[in-house]
Amino acid sequence: MSDAAAVAVGVLLGGIGSTQTAVCNMDFYDTRDDELIVNYNKKVSGGLGSDAQDLINVLMR
Repeated sequence: MSDAAAVAVGVLLGGIGSTQTAVCNMDFYDTRDDELIVNYNKKVSGGLGSDAQDLINVLMR
């Protein structure tokens, strides 16, 4: 949701919602036998003032 919508929800309901969301889903397979080696799934949410670069930095740590 936008920052303005998050502020409005915060005023009306007493809590601030997330304004940004990023999802990373990665699967690494061994191509010789099609066996799953690594599975990485992560979802992060940002609040007021967060931007895409902040969320990318969190995902890549």
